[in-house]
Amino acid sequence: MSKLMGISFASLLLLCIHPLAQAQQPAPKEKKSSAAKVETQRVTLAGIASKLGTTPDVLQGQWTAARTANPTLKFGQFVGATVIARNLGPTHPKVTTAAILAGVKNGSTVTKTLEALGLSVADAKKARADAREAEAEAERYSAAPVK
Repeated sequence: MSKLMGISFASLLLLCIHPLAQAQQPAPKEKKSSAAKVETQRVTLAGIASKLGTTPDVLQGQWTAARTANPTLKFGQFVGATVIARNLGPTHPKVTTAAILAGVKNGSTVTKTLEALGLSVADAKKARADAREAEAEAERYSAAPVK
């Protein structure tokens, strides 16, 4: 065997598999426990429900129904559609959460869906921008709340 700076290959191999050598490896990052994730999701859901003037249970039921209708729907999209419908529904009766989500399910953007529901381009873009903060908050914590 060749020697590299006085250390044989066999010595290097033993050093690499020695328990102390393995102990010096960086510790793997700890993942959040399942219970901690559930609690974070519940707190997030409660906060979003409060902002939307509803209860976490009602919001959870609406999310479950929306996700059943469109399995690729993201929680942030659902929250955004709900925020837009709440903000615009009183002055634009065609703008409902269901109508927005139907547009998304059919491949349209939220902005294009709002335009199809009678909003001007500028109003649709403003409504979309106003909902983005709520969407971002929802997506930071979970794509799917606790079922």
